[in-house]
Amino acid sequence: MPDHHPPAPRSDRPPETGAPSRRKTVPALSYELYPPRSAASTESLLQTIEALAPTVPDYVSVTAAVDPQRRVQSMALLSHLIFETPLRPLAHVLCTGVTETQLRELIHELLDLGVRGILALRGDRDPAVEPGPEELPFARHLVDLIRSVERGRAAQLCAGNVSIGVAAYPIKHPESTSVHQDLEVLLAKQRAGADFAITQLYPEADDYAAFVSRARRAGVELPIIPGIMPVTSLRRYLRICDLAGLEPDPLLAHELETADSDAERHRIGVRSAVHSARAALDSGAPGLHLYTFNQHEAALDVLEQLDLPRPTPSAGLAGLIPASQPADGRPIRTYEETAVTISNDAQPAAFPTATILGYPRIGPNRELKRALESHWAGRSDLEQLESSAAELRASTAERLEGLGLEQASAVPGSYALYDHVLDTLIAVGAVPTRFGDLRTETGTVDRSGEFVLARGDDARQPLEMTKWFDTNYHYLVPEIGAQTQFAAAPGRLLEQLAEAAERGGSLRPVLVGPVTFLALAKDDGTAAEPIEPLDRLEELLPVYGEILAALKAAGAEWVQIDEPALVADHSRLSQQDLRAAIERAAGYLGGLDERPQLLLTSPYGDAGELLGALTGSGAEAVHVDLVRGGLTDDQLGLFTSADAPVLVAGVVNGRNVWRTDLSAALERLEGFRDAGARVSVATSNSLIHVPHTLEAEPELDPEIRSWLAFADEKVREVAVLARGLAEGRGAVAAELQEADEARRTRAAAPGVRIDEVRGRTASLTEADSQRGTAEQRRAAQAERSFGSGRLPVLPTTTIGSFPQTGEVRRARADHRAGRIDDAAYDGFLREEISRVIALQDELGLDVLVHGEPERNDMVQYFAEHFDGFATTANGWVQSYGSRATRPSILWGDVSREGEGLRGEAFTVPWITWAQQQTDKPVKGMLTGPVTILAWSFVRDDQPLAETADQVALALRDEIADLEDAGIGIIQVDEPALRELLPLRRADRSAYLDWSVESFRRATSSVDDATQIHTHLCYSEFGEVIAGVDALNADVTSIEAARSRMEVLADVRAVGFERGLGPGVWDIHSPRVPSTDEIESLLTQALEHVSSELLWVNPDCGLKTRGYDETRTSLEHLVEATARVRESLAASQAASVETAEAPAV
Repeated sequence: MPDHHPPAPRSDRPPETGAPSRRKTVPALSYELYPPRSAASTESLLQTIEALAPTVPDYVSVTAAVDPQRRVQSMALLSHLIFETPLRPLAHVLCTGVTETQLRELIHELLDLGVRGILALRGDRDPAVEPGPEELPFARHLVDLIRSVERGRAAQLCAGNVSIGVAAYPIKHPESTSVHQDLEVLLAKQRAGADFAITQLYPEADDYAAFVSRARRAGVELPIIPGIMPVTSLRRYLRICDLAGLEPDPLLAHELETADSDAERHRIGVRSAVHSARAALDSGAPGLHLYTFNQHEAALDVLEQLDLPRPTPSAGLAGLIPASQPADGRPIRTYEETAVTISNDAQPAAFPTATILGYPRIGPNRELKRALESHWAGRSDLEQLESSAAELRASTAERLEGLGLEQASAVPGSYALYDHVLDTLIAVGAVPTRFGDLRTETGTVDRSGEFVLARGDDARQPLEMTKWFDTNYHYLVPEIGAQTQFAAAPGRLLEQLAEAAERGGSLRPVLVGPVTFLALAKDDGTAAEPIEPLDRLEELLPVYGEILAALKAAGAEWVQIDEPALVADHSRLSQQDLRAAIERAAGYLGGLDERPQLLLTSPYGDAGELLGALTGSGAEAVHVDLVRGGLTDDQLGLFTSADAPVLVAGVVNGRNVWRTDLSAALERLEGFRDAGARVSVATSNSLIHVPHTLEAEPELDPEIRSWLAFADEKVREVAVLARGLAEGRGAVAAELQEADEARRTRAAAPGVRIDEVRGRTASLTEADSQRGTAEQRRAAQAERSFGSGRLPVLPTTTIGSFPQTGEVRRARADHRAGRIDDAAYDGFLREEISRVIALQDELGLDVLVHGEPERNDMVQYFAEHFDGFATTANGWVQSYGSRATRPSILWGDVSREGEGLRGEAFTVPWITWAQQQTDKPVKGMLTGPVTILAWSFVRDDQPLAETADQVALALRDEIADLEDAGIGIIQVDEPALRELLPLRRADRSAYLDWSVESFRRATSSVDDATQIHTHLCYSEFGEVIAGVDALNADVTSIEAARSRMEVLADVRAVGFERGLGPGVWDIHSPRVPSTDEIESLLTQALEHVSSELLWVNPDCGLKTRGYDETRTSLEHLVEATARVRESLAASQAASVETAEAPAV
């Protein structure tokens, strides 16, 4: 012990001399609280303080964080406890992430405030990262520093001492080599001048006594106070055990998991805490320290059952509404008066320095997918679904906070169960007229009604689905008519706010903005004259105002309003229309009196001149996509005036998986700051377009892995950049160096550039993308027998895949795991193909497919057979609803795997086997070059056009091998052609030039008699129909069932002269279309397409459907086609009779 600080009497040891005291020993009592992060959590904390005060605790510890804003919140709570309550605070101080100088200043600030107790902690630190040169490496050094400051302030402290607590570990610390090392560390803290220790969590009740015994034998004399946590949440218990490196008590975990109510979990947690506390007190513990999580009910129940003796509170203490003033004359204000002190309403909460616009919703293990599909299948009820969704929301928020989004409102509430546009539709009550019967008394639909809108029912098609800007995510299209009712229904947003407050966190609710919501909507078709949905803006804005007022009243400090419509050119709307709408909408929302602070965003591109409408609206923060957009000097000036909004700089790419160039990004951020902007660091857009985490990819090549950043890694990048901006480059030097090294190794890695591949693409000529005219090809194909005969009028087919049953998936998994060998798996696949062919023959389809049982995904399958690609095990990305894909990673130059530059064929064996099983033609099935790029994470070190040509030549080789094998119909799907279309018209021509050219280079080597098909998914076809025509495919199938053939007007407008198959069965919904419905759609199609060119097919592949619905739907398709053929034949016969009838 230092001379200046003699050892204090140890209250956990019996007196060694003197007569026994007649005074009854009262065990020490303390609680742990943490600063609130929102107005709602402030309310909860004040209630907890009020409830705990009558127990007269000896002190209340206040947690702290390295983050500057959280530190401000900690200081606010400490100030409140000192000046507004009779409670004595114990301030946590962490030495990780701050310099010695900063710590010294903080300790002085605490002493100036009146704090006289400090809990000295090292804080969590990555064990692989060395502390900074100016950091204190361990807590004992912090104790030394506190004593040093104390000696310099002896006069102010009246020669008193600061009481210093430290942490103790009954169970081995995760970074320690043994429990003996833990005791050596505790002894070092004691020698440095610590006064007492508080234990971290321990699982068994007798762990405390065993630890104290070991400590005393080792020479530890400090009073050791057991830390007791009433465990009322399994999720929280497992999370804390994980953080502490503890094995959970299996019995306690099981009881919590199987408890059927919150009340039962509360009873279990209190009982367990009482058992541990009694064991500790019986072994001589000097007191108890209760971890409350800012919730008082369980702590009070523990004390009541323990019957712990407490001093009698002085008059007026109970309830924090004292009848008298403290001795110094300062008034103790009432609960209502003090609320303003902690919530800091006088100075609105600052926008977090690090944030993201959204996070993957599907769950790291696809928890949401499983919960939704279980509910839809009837295996779980609605309550179970909601519980699973709530657990996922809570674990997501905790994970994001752990990754560095610790500040209030840093976590976005992007928690849609099916679709975020649908969530906004429900929040504003815009229920389409045809679903009006589903509207409840709340003014909108409930969860069951939501799923009818998304998936349809027996009587109704679901809402149309299309691509979200230029991504592979699909949103549900709102239907807005002149009579569509709007009504504020923020119930789900309020529930999510309450959930966050209950766990002591905060949330930034997210809404699709009113301009984007209406710009993406369609007329509902109920009136003779269609309306422009954006014309309803004035009626919609007050509804947004009501929602914002409700969110503010519920404690939301910030709300995010997304307006990505500003970065795109729209077919229906002019730039002037958008300008007028966003100026009105943003100005209206910004001018509301009763609202939280607003973050307005414009992700996915450059808002251009419309950015000024956001910055001038009165919103407190404005996000700019700085990956696909930028800031001119004039635009930067919008953020540098005294009353300008915070610039939320989207410098981390939310669309791809490559690591950020942190050095360049930080330099850019520093430039904004130095120009006078207040800068927050963010992603360019929501992270729903990337997988959850690289932690789930242990099998990925380590070198490739080092080049990547999935969602979690991007969150860390945002946090690193924010820290570097706040503390200087030295604070993040290691992270900057690691990112620079990853970029260097990636550029030099083998396979990134292959001269032979580049030489082949360089030698391409115009002739490589030319075929005969459409008339020449049609004539050649009319003379060809496909299978055993020629194709009938209105040929029937499917798009490619057949249902992938559990048996198929199990066989694939068994093969991958080595449980079955290649021969057994090959045999299984051939049997499955034979079965699919037999079913199609039985149903009477005209052109068959092999069903694709060997393919896990239409892009990943090709990635597995092309050089230059890597695939993931768990890199799932949401496509729509519960559906997710695993995009491959295109990192190098592309060609087919195998010997030589052309490699080896890989689809030919399966297609030729299928053709051997039938006399009808079987299509060869390939995925086109543009779609392979769109549905992969593509290298960003060269133009997309160059990569597309490499993929096209690899496909050209496969097509040539299929044709050589006798396959006469080859389908090359391009469902994503519209997806990559640039959002600005000025950029579209160049895109369509290279994308169309790559498809034609892939498909133009075949003979005119070979029929090339292609397929496109849901999108705004009118914007790419000229490009679709230019693909020059012989037959094009498109998704059209949900839009009820609306797309065919665009097709007719461009004079489409080749085969066309508009989908007549919406395979994205579980409903089975009737024969009459399909016949009606075919009749509509014939109004736009000649019967000589019309094909009959579903909207898309059948991979996600079940066999029962597939069989029935295809039976209806074949039957409807037969009816229409009969009608056509009768009509043609009547025409012939009329033509041959003699003139009268």
